[in-house]
Amino acid sequence: VWSMDDGVLNLNTAGTITPGTGFAVDNLLVSAPAVFPDDEPWSIGENLVLAASLDPGNDGTVAANPQLSIGDNATIERQNTGATLDDDAIWGQSINLAYTTAGTIAMSDEASAASINNVNVEVAVDMDRDFGPISGTLTLEALLDDSPAAPVYDVIMASGATVVLVDADGTTLLNGPLDPAGTLNVTYQNSTAGALAATDNELDKDFTLGTVTVDGAAAADVIQLHDNLTVTNLVINDDGDLDLMNLNMGVTGNITLSSTGEVVSTGGPSNLNLTGATDGTLTLGADWTVPTNVIIDLNKTNENDEVMLVGGNELDFANNDLVLTKGLFNTDATSKIILTQGNTGGGGQPTQGFTRTDGVIRGNVEKFIDRTQTVDISNVIFP
Repeated sequence: VWSMDDGVLNLNTAGTITPGTGFAVDNLLVSAPAVFPDDEPWSIGENLVLAASLDPGNDGTVAANPQLSIGDNATIERQNTGATLDDDAIWGQSINLAYTTAGTIAMSDEASAASINNVNVEVAVDMDRDFGPISGTLTLEALLDDSPAAPVYDVIMASGATVVLVDADGTTLLNGPLDPAGTLNVTYQNSTAGALAATDNELDKDFTLGTVTVDGAAAADVIQLHDNLTVTNLVINDDGDLDLMNLNMGVTGNITLSSTGEVVSTGGPSNLNLTGATDGTLTLGADWTVPTNVIIDLNKTNENDEVMLVGGNELDFANNDLVLTKGLFNTDATSKIILTQGNTGGGGQPTQGFTRTDGVIRGNVEKFIDRTQTVDISNVIFP
C-alpha cells in the first residue's frame, strides 16, 4: 500500500500504476499518461493536476463502479485537452475545477461531479454536457463554450453563486446565457480592457440579481449597463466606474462606492433608484458629487423604509436635484447630504435642490445658497 500525507506525488513515466488496494495520496500530479487497475480502490484527498491523461480504473464489469475516490472540496486541474480523467470517480461532497495552461480543453468525466464548488476557466473550454450546479464562484478568463457542437448545454449556477468576468465582456466569455437557479452575483474584474458592455449572458434583466461588483484598475475601466436592471447590492471597488448609459438601475439593498470609483451616465440622464422594502445603506469611500446625468431617486416601498448614508463623507447634489419619492434618507453622525439652492424656479421662487413626494431626510443636511441672489434667499426649505 502506498500513501502520502504531504507534498506532491508526480507520476512522470507513462504506464500502468499498481500501488495496491487502499493507496491514498493528498496531491497527485500526472505528468505522463497513467493507468490504474480496475479492481483496486484508491483515493486523492486534495489536489489532482492532470498534465496528461489518467485512467483511474473501473471494476471492469459495472460501468458505474469507479475505483477512485475524490476528497471533499478537492481540486482537479486540467492543463490541456489530452489531460483527461478517463473514468468517473466517487466524488466528495463538492469539488473545485480549474482549466489552465494550453489550448482549448474539452470536458471529460471531471465535469460529472454531483456538486461543483469553484471553477476557474483560464483557457477556453468546450462543454460536452450540462455543467453544474456551481455553488461557489465561476471565474472566466477565457470562453466557456456551451455549444461547440449541437446541442446547447446549460451552465447551471446554484442560488447565491457568483460569476466573475475577467477583462472581457459576457459574449467573449460565454456563448449563451447562464442558467441561475436563484440569486446570481456578478463581478467584473476589468483591469486592462477599458470600457466593456454588460450582456444578457451574465446580467439578464429576468435574472434575480444579487450583488453586482465592479473592480477596475483605472478610471477608464468602465462597465456599461445594457438594460434597465434591478439588483440587490451594488459595489464599486478601486478605480472602475459603472456607466448607466442613459438607462435606469434599481438597488433594493446596499450601495458601496470606493474613494475613486463611481456611478456615471453617458448619453443622457439615468435614474439610480433606491427601492424595495428592505432597509439599505449608501456607503461612500470619499465625498461624492453626483454627476449631472445621474438622478438619485429614493423610492422605497413604504414611507418608513430607510436608506442610511454612512462612511463619514458628503453626498453632494451640486449638479441636480435629489428626488424623494418615498422613504427615509438617514445619515450617520458624520455623513452629510448637500443640496444646492437655485434661482431658476420661475415665478420669483428658488429651486430647493430636491423634489419631494413622500420621502424625507432624517439626518445631516446642508444647503448651498448664493446669498447674493435675491431669489435664492427668498424661500429656504429643508426636506
